[in-house]
This record gives sequence, structure tokens and C-alpha cells, in this order.
Amino acid sequence: MKMIGDVFTGFLSKFGAKVIEEDVYAEFVITHTSRNEPDQEFLNSYDEEFGTNWSKCLNNPQWSNIKFPASHDVSVKFDEMEFNAAFSELKISQKETNGELVFKYDLVFYKKPDKEKDLAFQSYLKHKEEDDSGKKHLVEYDVELS
Repeated sequence: MKMIGDVFTGFLSKFGAKVIEEDVYAEFVITHTSRNEPDQEFLNSYDEEFGTNWSKCLNNPQWSNIKFPASHDVSVKFDEMEFNAAFSELKISQKETNGELVFKYDLVFYKKPDKEKDLAFQSYLKHKEEDDSGKKHLVEYDVELS
């Protein structure tokens, strides 16, 4: 699973507004979680596309949180939604819980507001569905960046 040019799963974890040079933009965060994958390949495609070396920071990490600034225009496909946005930041956290190594990637974007699309997109915000046993779980959707 790769960050650029491949489909990965994620959920919309934040949607709000951001002011940049007196202009208001829609800011949103798509969160992707990787479990028990010690050889992280999620960032390799980003490194190749934009000439960074972010993935090297994940080798034998001695950190719990790390943040990378970015500024790249990308095409975002999120479930049935599609739009252009500026990728502005990547926040990664890692923790070990119940014997699982969990990497959480928060991809931060901003885009020009679009009332109709934004209203539909906001409906994905931390969307949960109930399973057969009545327990609610966050729904992950297909995400593709190019």
C-alpha cells in the first residue's frame, strides 16, 4: 500500500476552516492506520514522487510522534468524492498496544471551499457504523492521491 498513486484506506478525522493570507480555505485531515507492518512502505511513493526521504525516518524509530511539512498540489479521491487540494503536512505517530505496532498517519490538506461538495464531504467526518454485535466502528474508505 502506497501513499501516492495507489489506493489505501482511511477516514476523515477533521474538517474545518483555515485562513491563509486573508483567504479562507477548507482544511481537512485524512487518517490512515497501519498495523503490524514493521517495514513501512507507505511513504516510499511520496519519496519517489517529490524527492524526499521521509520513509528513512521510520527505520528503527526512536520517537512516538513526528511531523513533516509539505506543499504539493494533489488530486484526492475519497470514496466517491474527488477534488484537488494542497497537501500541507504529514503527522505520524506510533505506539505498541496489545502486542500490535500501530502507525497512524494524519495527512493534512486544504482546498478552496465548495459549499455543495464540502457539505457532502463533511458527512464522512468520523463516520461510524454498527456491527452485528451492536458495537460502533469507524468506517474506513478508499483513498487515492495522485
